[in-house]
Amino acid sequence: MFFFFFFKQKTAYEIGVRLVGSEMCIRDRCEAITNIVKNAVEHAESEVRIGFYRYEMYAEITVQNDGETISDEDKKHIFTRFYSGSGQPADSIGIGLSLAEAIVRHDNGYILVEDCKKDVLNEKNECSGTRFVVRYL
Repeated sequence: MFFFFFFKQKTAYEIGVRLVGSEMCIRDRCEAITNIVKNAVEHAESEVRIGFYRYEMYAEITVQNDGETISDEDKKHIFTRFYSGSGQPADSIGIGLSLAEAIVRHDNGYILVEDCKKDVLNEKNECSGTRFVVRYL
């Protein structure tokens, strides 16, 4: 069992996840998902949604926040090592998402980055945020 703890606006959230595989594989998967979730929390306005889905052909983890969307230019480079997108803090070294993508790819998966889906709306009833989809085949 692996637990994520999120701190956003003085509220802690705990989510339990059971990962199956060798100890090294589990540790690596946890690192990849933690990097994506950490990034989503840092860029959220007030909410991060995490979904776990199992389909016949693949398994999927989705991480979506209600912050600003990622520009199309930044999406092209978001998994490039040492790339820090526009609006990143000066201390951002740009390795977390690159590492996550490498781990997921090594584990026969891939990551998609999309603008928000209609199930996360801001206080003005507008769609906002970014959605990461980690898909394992």
